[in-house]
Amino acid sequence: MKAIILVALGGAIGSLMRYFVALLLKNFYSGEFPWHTFTVNIIGCFFIGLVFSWSLQNISFENIRLFLMVGILGGFTTYSSFGLETFDLIKQGKIMIAVAYIFATNAVGVIAVFSGYSFHKFLS
Repeated sequence: MKAIILVALGGAIGSLMRYFVALLLKNFYSGEFPWHTFTVNIIGCFFIGLVFSWSLQNISFENIRLFLMVGILGGFTTYSSFGLETFDLIKQGKIMIAVAYIFATNAVGVIAVFSGYSFHKFLS
Protein backbone atom coordinates (compact mmCIF):
# COMPACT_ATOMS: atom_id res chain seq x y z
CA MET A 1 0.00 0.00 0.00
CA LYS A 2 2.88 2.37 0.77
CA ALA A 3 4.27 1.94 -2.76
CA ILE A 4 0.90 2.79 -4.31
CA ILE A 5 0.66 5.98 -2.27
CA LEU A 6 4.22 6.99 -3.21
CA VAL A 7 3.58 6.43 -6.92
CA ALA A 8 0.21 8.22 -6.80
CA LEU A 9 1.61 11.21 -4.94
CA GLY A 10 4.62 11.40 -7.25
CA GLY A 11 2.37 11.07 -10.30
CA ALA A 12 0.22 13.97 -9.12
CA ILE A 13 3.29 16.14 -8.59
CA GLY A 14 4.75 15.17 -11.98
CA SER A 15 1.48 15.84 -13.78
CA LEU A 16 1.21 19.30 -12.25
CA MET A 17 4.81 20.02 -13.18
CA ARG A 18 4.09 18.96 -16.78
CA TYR A 19 1.01 21.18 -16.91
CA PHE A 20 2.90 24.25 -15.68
CA VAL A 21 5.85 23.69 -18.04
CA ALA A 22 3.42 23.33 -20.96
CA LEU A 23 1.61 26.55 -20.00
CA LEU A 24 4.88 28.40 -19.70
CA LEU A 25 6.24 27.21 -23.04
CA LYS A 26 2.98 27.79 -24.91
CA ASN A 27 3.27 31.47 -23.94
CA PHE A 28 6.63 31.71 -25.69
CA TYR A 29 6.06 29.57 -28.77
CA SER A 30 2.93 29.12 -30.83
CA GLY A 31 4.30 27.35 -33.93
CA GLU A 32 3.29 23.97 -35.28
CA PHE A 33 6.05 21.90 -33.64
CA PRO A 34 4.84 20.74 -30.19
CA TRP A 35 7.79 22.18 -28.23
CA HIS A 36 6.04 21.90 -24.87
CA THR A 37 5.68 18.12 -25.02
CA PHE A 38 9.11 17.69 -26.61
CA THR A 39 10.74 19.76 -23.85
CA VAL A 40 8.95 17.91 -21.05
CA ASN A 41 9.92 14.53 -22.49
CA ILE A 42 13.59 15.52 -22.92
CA ILE A 43 13.80 16.94 -19.38
CA GLY A 44 12.11 13.78 -18.10
CA CYS A 45 14.55 11.58 -20.02
CA PHE A 46 17.53 13.46 -18.56
CA PHE A 47 16.25 13.11 -15.01
CA ILE A 48 15.27 9.46 -15.40
CA GLY A 49 18.84 8.76 -16.52
CA LEU A 50 20.16 10.65 -13.50
CA VAL A 51 17.84 8.94 -11.01
CA PHE A 52 18.44 5.53 -12.60
CA SER A 53 22.20 5.93 -12.23
CA TRP A 54 21.75 7.06 -8.64
CA SER A 55 19.42 4.14 -7.88
CA LEU A 56 22.00 1.62 -9.08
CA GLN A 57 24.31 2.80 -6.30
CA ASN A 58 21.52 3.06 -3.73
CA ILE A 59 19.52 -0.13 -4.18
CA SER A 60 18.07 0.10 -0.66
CA PHE A 61 16.13 3.26 -1.57
CA GLU A 62 13.29 1.48 -3.39
CA ASN A 63 10.61 3.84 -2.04
CA ILE A 64 12.50 6.91 -3.26
CA ARG A 65 12.98 5.28 -6.67
CA LEU A 66 9.26 4.51 -6.89
CA PHE A 67 8.35 8.07 -5.90
CA LEU A 68 10.83 9.75 -8.27
CA MET A 69 11.04 7.45 -11.31
CA VAL A 70 7.63 5.83 -11.48
CA GLY A 71 5.64 8.61 -9.81
CA ILE A 72 7.07 12.05 -10.57
CA LEU A 73 8.86 11.28 -13.84
CA GLY A 74 6.09 8.94 -15.00
CA GLY A 75 3.55 11.70 -14.40
CA PHE A 76 5.82 14.37 -15.86
CA THR A 77 6.64 12.78 -19.20
CA THR A 78 3.96 12.64 -21.83
CA TYR A 79 4.35 9.80 -24.26
CA SER A 80 0.62 9.58 -24.89
CA SER A 81 0.56 13.30 -25.75
CA PHE A 82 3.52 12.70 -28.05
CA GLY A 83 1.54 10.00 -29.88
CA LEU A 84 -1.55 12.17 -30.19
CA GLU A 85 0.38 15.22 -31.41
CA THR A 86 2.26 13.11 -33.97
CA PHE A 87 -1.02 11.63 -35.20
CA ASP A 88 -2.55 15.09 -35.44
CA LEU A 89 0.41 16.41 -37.47
CA ILE A 90 0.08 13.45 -39.88
CA LYS A 91 -3.69 13.93 -40.11
CA GLN A 92 -3.10 17.58 -41.03
CA GLY A 93 -0.70 16.50 -43.79
CA LYS A 94 2.35 17.90 -41.98
CA ILE A 95 4.35 14.74 -42.59
CA MET A 96 7.81 16.34 -42.44
CA ILE A 97 7.09 18.04 -39.11
CA ALA A 98 5.73 14.74 -37.77
CA VAL A 99 8.85 12.85 -38.91
CA ALA A 100 11.11 15.54 -37.42
CA TYR A 101 9.17 15.35 -34.14
CA ILE A 102 9.40 11.55 -34.00
CA PHE A 103 13.13 11.56 -34.76
CA ALA A 104 14.01 14.47 -32.48
CA THR A 105 12.01 13.16 -29.52
CA ASN A 106 13.51 9.69 -29.70
CA ALA A 107 17.10 10.62 -30.58
CA VAL A 108 17.36 13.55 -28.17
CA GLY A 109 15.47 11.57 -25.51
CA VAL A 110 18.04 8.76 -25.57
CA ILE A 111 20.86 11.33 -25.52
CA ALA A 112 19.19 13.02 -22.52
CA VAL A 113 18.96 9.70 -20.63
CA PHE A 114 22.66 9.08 -21.34
CA SER A 115 23.50 12.65 -20.28
CA GLY A 116 21.62 12.33 -17.00
CA TYR A 117 23.26 8.99 -16.29
CA SER A 118 26.72 10.37 -17.18
CA PHE A 119 26.14 13.53 -15.13
CA HIS A 120 25.49 11.44 -12.04
CA LYS A 121 28.58 9.34 -12.73
CA PHE A 122 30.63 12.55 -13.08
CA LEU A 123 29.37 13.82 -9.71
CA SER A 124 30.01 10.49 -7.95
